[in-house]
Order: sequence, then C-alpha cells, then structure tokens
Amino acid sequence: MVETAIFATTFTGQQLTPLEFFGTGSYVIFNPGTDPLGTGASGVTLSNDPTASSRSSLLWKTTVGYTSVRIVADMALGTHGYEGILMVTNQAFYNTADLAFLEIEAHDPSTLRIHYLNNGVLEFADVPISIVLNVVKRLQADVTLGFGSGQIIIYVDGVEIWRISGLFNNTPEATINAVEFGIWWGSPAKTVYLYYAALSAITTTMPATFEGGPIAPARLIQILSDLGLTSTIIASIFTSLGFSVPMIIYNGQVTLAAAAAPLSATSKTIKSVTIENVSTNSVCYVGNSSVTALTGYGLRAGATISLDINDLNKVYVLGTAPNVVTYIAVN
Repeated sequence: MVETAIFATTFTGQQLTPLEFFGTGSYVIFNPGTDPLGTGASGVTLSNDPTASSRSSLLWKTTVGYTSVRIVADMALGTHGYEGILMVTNQAFYNTADLAFLEIEAHDPSTLRIHYLNNGVLEFADVPISIVLNVVKRLQADVTLGFGSGQIIIYVDGVEIWRISGLFNNTPEATINAVEFGIWWGSPAKTVYLYYAALSAITTTMPATFEGGPIAPARLIQILSDLGLTSTIIASIFTSLGFSVPMIIYNGQVTLAAAAAPLSATSKTIKSVTIENVSTNSVCYVGNSSVTALTGYGLRAGATISLDINDLNKVYVLGTAPNVVTYIAVN
C-alpha cells in the first residue's frame, strides 16, 4: 500500500485553501495567539446558524476521483449533540447526505455515530466513546470503495475503534472526490474547532492472479462491466489505481475449424485480450500461428483465458466446427 498526500493544512497564514466554507453560519480563522482553547496552534472555529437546517463546514472537492483514501482531522467540540461531522462522498452528490459513503458525527456525550453506504442503503453503527468538550482529538478514517470489497476503518488518537468490510458501493458515481469537516445540523447552536485536516490517496497493488490465473486489463474491464459499472466509472477506477486507461474496445466471435485461425484477419494493436470458450463447446486450443491440438493451450467449455499481447492477429484458435469462441480486447 502506498499513501500519497493530496492536501494537509494547519490553517497557518489564516488560509482555508484548499478547503472552502459550505453551508450556513460562520467561521473564524485563528492564530496561535488567539486560539480559543489555548493549545497554541492555528485553526478554524465553525459556528452554525441555529435558525437554518443546514451544515456549517469546510469542504474539499475536486474533479479527480479516488477509490481509497485516508482522512485525518484534529477536532474539538464546543457543545454536545449531532455535530463534529466528517463526511466522505462524491462531488456529484456532496449536498445530499443520504448518498454519502461515510458520515461520522458526535451523536451525544458517549456515542460516535457512523453512517455508511452499503448496497444503496445508508446504515449506521453507534460506537461508545467518551466525548469531552474542548479537548482536541485526532479522528482518522480509512475508506476504500468496493463492489463487495469496500472497507471503512475508524481511529481515534491512533487507536482503532471500529471497522466494517464487505461493503457494496454501487452508486452511479463510485469514486471519492469530496470531504467535509464541521457541523452537521442547524439547531441548536453548536461550535466545532478544527486544527488540522489532511487527505491522502491510498494506492493498492493489483493482485498477480485472479481466479487462479493472471489478470489482464481486458479481463478486469469485463469483470467490472458484469457488475454493472459504466465505462466512466471503470476509467475512474483505473486512474485512481495508477493504471493507464484503455480507450478502445474490440469484441468479436471466431468460428472454430480444424485449422488454426487468428482472432483478427488484420492487424489490430491491443494491450490485452480475454477469450471465452462458449459453455456448449468442445475443448478448443489457443496459441500462436502454428498452434495445434497437441501444442496449444486447451480451453475447456465455459473457460476463459486473458493474455497481454500487442496485436490481436497474433492470437490463434482452433477446435471443432462450427463451435464459436468470443473475445474482448482493449487498447
């Protein structure tokens, strides 16, 4: 796992950047000499408007999408109840609480309430914890979006207090590009002190094998497509993981015969290809232009094989006529 900083701010120089104020109410940036809690640090006091049902928070947003992030905030609460929010979401719906991937709020003096999105439903868990007013605590959230593999881990002052795995984040925009720190609701009057805010992208290494064999981009795209992801979301996932995004898809079918035939009669530049032997077929064989039933890779009915190769017409197949194999390739 590689952690890459996106931003980190201690609000020195009385600057909010890269954050911006969002909602109603007001904020005051203070320096070490005017720190209301006397910690000797810079920070921001966030105050809500009790007459308005709206958040008062500092918002970060970008057009770049991430699938795995670490958020850290040094925060203190001036009052108890429904405040101290950390919200992780997507810019496309950051103003709609019910579509946030994660919301953390100080629910009452002894409860941290964690809302999390799973399979289209915003669920929650209450974690017992003593919340002392005007005392700075470090809150950390590690959030990974996934389609059955999503995970959230919450830490307070470096100690893990809660985690959940196996989340299914099947929203139309399944990437993270908005985070909020601040006050959750308008009434009654509330105050939050924010001293530090940071966000990092966590890059994971793709596994060397998948279902017992090498994973190729074409196979990965096929898997994500089968899960119902759009091409835009798939491109965002590839980008956030540090992969170049294939821009062209080739797909087709080849009728098998006793003599080997290429997947494409003409040259087609590709990065990878996935071949499937239809489930009603006999065994077919995959290889180069000289492949035979004795030398080729045997592909049983219903099986697939993924290859990293630079040209579609370098891959040959043979089998029993009139069986058909299908393929999908990307470049």
